[in-house]
Amino acid sequence: MAGAICPKCGEMTLWQKPFGKECSRCGYRVYRSINSGKGGKGSRCPLCGKYTFFDGRCSSCGAHE
Repeated sequence: MAGAICPKCGEMTLWQKPFGKECSRCGYRVYRSINSGKGGKGSRCPLCGKYTFFDGRCSSCGAHE
């Protein structure tokens, strides 16, 4: 089984890790974006449709209640 393609070395050696993804060949790391410390998936924004609605405000488009 092969991993994803590494953008740095071009090989299929990019593997899922707890912090994001890491290339086992060249050491390139892609970090998972932190959701402003909220944790988990937010509610669906009625304006943009993304699941980034926290505490009455969308962190993606800025819509608020």
